[in-house]
Amino acid sequence: MQKLYLPDHQANEAATSVILTDNGRQRYLLTGKNGLRSNHLEVQNIQGTVLAAAHQLGWGLRSKYQLINNQQPVGTITKPFGIMPEVRYVSGLNWVIIGNALNKHYRVFRTGRLVFMMQPMILSNASYYELAITNEADEPLAILIATLINRWQRKYRRLPSKLYKPSLNGPALGYSYQLKTGANRTRC
Repeated sequence: MQKLYLPDHQANEAATSVILTDNGRQRYLLTGKNGLRSNHLEVQNIQGTVLAAAHQLGWGLRSKYQLINNQQPVGTITKPFGIMPEVRYVSGLNWVIIGNALNKHYRVFRTGRLVFMMQPMILSNASYYELAITNEADEPLAILIATLINRWQRKYRRLPSKLYKPSLNGPALGYSYQLKTGANRTRC
């Protein structure tokens, strides 16, 4: 089982990332653009040859990405939305992604067999995701899917700012809250 280390960058960064092996050697480059429209990611070998890519097909609440491996479309993945964001399906590849956005551990299966695992790691004071991949041919697609999961989970686990402080002194039929400015408001 090959282990690769994917840097944990901010979701809005558009820089090139270097994917490392378990002995610290550079294995792949991850490049791309992230924004509201025309998102794309590419996994390249160190020489710069594009091995796999993900192109955004739709945007909004359910943005959709087309996965391309060796210049051939192989599947699509859709941003999770709804009551079960922990389970996702990659159509075309028949991969099932199971995990938790709070503890950042994911497993990807194909017909009951493990394709790769993803978990957070701290290496030399930097945050990484360790990808344990069972088949070397699946490495570029695993890197793309792990990057998309990382971007989506950052948005999922982002907590709202503490705009309101709860108050126990509210009216009997509702509750009251205080804005940060200190003004009392009542909601019924």
